Amino acid sequence: MLPANGGLDVILEVDRRATGMASFFTSEFETRARWFLPRELLERGPDVIAPELAGRIRQLS
Repeated sequence: MLPANGGLDVILEVDRRATGMASFFTSEFETRARWFLPRELLERGPDVIAPELAGRIRQLS
């Protein structure tokens, strides 16, 4: 997490184990994304942020 002007930058990284034919070439895949959380969202607390974070992780998986 990196403090940013007016919020927080979060770098998400999801590692997945390769399956099928891909496992012959690599053992895992990495997916990265950056997520900016504005101050207004941070102030709403973890009960609001957690579902949003879970959805973003699902999208990367």
